[in-house]
Amino acid sequence: MQHLIVAPEDEEPAVAGWLDALLGDGAGAATMPGGGVTEARDVHTIIGLASCGVGVGLGPACLRVAARPGTWVCEVRPRVELPDLVMSFRAQDRSPVLAAFLDTARELCPGVDERLERLGRR
Repeated sequence: MQHLIVAPEDEEPAVAGWLDALLGDGAGAATMPGGGVTEARDVHTIIGLASCGVGVGLGPACLRVAARPGTWVCEVRPRVELPDLVMSFRAQDRSPVLAAFLDTARELCPGVDERLERLGRR
C-alpha cells in the first residue's frame, strides 16, 4: 500500500468525499492503509513530495505541467465530480478578457450559454 498526498479536505471536499466512498466512510489519515495521508496545499508541493518518495500524489489534472523528471502522472478514472460552481462578474464589464472567458465557459460547460443569454450576455 502507498501513502497518499492530497489537498486538505477543507480545500478539496469532493476529493475527500471520493476517498471516503472508496475507502469506507470516515476513512482518513488515521485509517489509510500503508501509513495514511499527507496534506499538501498546492500542486507543486504534491508533486514535490511524490518525487521525493513520500507517497502517491492525488491532485488536479494541471499537476501534469508541474511533473518533475523521474515522476509519472496518469489520469484517475472514474473522474471525481466537482461540487456546484458559480461564476460572478460585474454586469457592465465588456472587456475582451471577460468575453473570451465567457466564450470558453459556453464551449466547455453545458447550459452556461443558455443561462448567460437569460442574463442578457450574448
